[in-house]
Amino acid sequence: MKNNLTGIQKIALLIRTVGYDSITPVIRNLQLPEDVLTQIDKETPQTVSKNVGIDLLREFNTSVNLVVGGKRESIMDALDDIGMENDAFGKISRKMNGFKKLSSMSAEEVCALIRQEQPLHQAIILFELPEKLSVEIFNLFDIEAQAKITQEADQAESPKRETLMAINAVIEDIVQNSENHSSGNLERILSFTDGMEEEHLNTYLACLPSDIADKIRANVLTFTHVTLQSEAVLSDILSDLATGDIAYAFCLCAEEEMNKMKAALTSTKAQDVTFNIDKTVNKEDRKKISEAQRTVIMRAKRLQSDGTIEIVR
Repeated sequence: MKNNLTGIQKIALLIRTVGYDSITPVIRNLQLPEDVLTQIDKETPQTVSKNVGIDLLREFNTSVNLVVGGKRESIMDALDDIGMENDAFGKISRKMNGFKKLSSMSAEEVCALIRQEQPLHQAIILFELPEKLSVEIFNLFDIEAQAKITQEADQAESPKRETLMAINAVIEDIVQNSENHSSGNLERILSFTDGMEEEHLNTYLACLPSDIADKIRANVLTFTHVTLQSEAVLSDILSDLATGDIAYAFCLCAEEEMNKMKAALTSTKAQDVTFNIDKTVNKEDRKKISEAQRTVIMRAKRLQSDGTIEIVR
């Protein structure tokens, strides 16, 4: 199954896999918008290969579990987001801050950080890092440690998302503690700058020594960073936010950014946001605009931290 298929395309394939007459009444009972139903009918192929059908049913079952577990609002959302089993774990871990930080370090630095971890965790971490870096790290362990890691790797199953998230949290703590020893209180200052109005931020950075300003600039997340993300990432960020907050946050944006924001929302929510911008938002209320943008930024940071999204700078 190709990961770039949309939820609509996957449902269309599912209809042909299970049988048009069997599943179409169920799809109709979902009360999807008429234009979505029309698109599903248009995308439904005449035939589906056995391999594609098996992959799709496996993916559909996983999607159902995501919806039942409350991690997605609908089957279509889950089908849009989910990756196939044989590739999902690497993609998930690459979005997690802990694994990303380890990937940017030298083999010696990573080895020193994970040396005291359980061999099973060491094996999982090595699996999730780039192969060249993993080999270099493995060779830095003594023979006894290499043997323990190998034994755990031989017995271990592919880690679940929850396992990766737990290990990621441990990695973040270890890295944070390591950075705190070398950088004093600067890391704490970084959290103060998140959501800071960008004009104020630029003035603030201009008052700092260039090395400190560069470090803050490289780590701070601004509203501009959020608007530059892909439509899919923007959709994850905005999906649970109130329409009023979205309207205030984007009310002064350029037309291109406004259109991307609307495309990232459901049609109903996009209409509500547009109405608020046109009729209720006070575009002179800089404080409220700043607060709304900060709400968007903090939502993005939470999703980035738990590995749901990857912020591209």
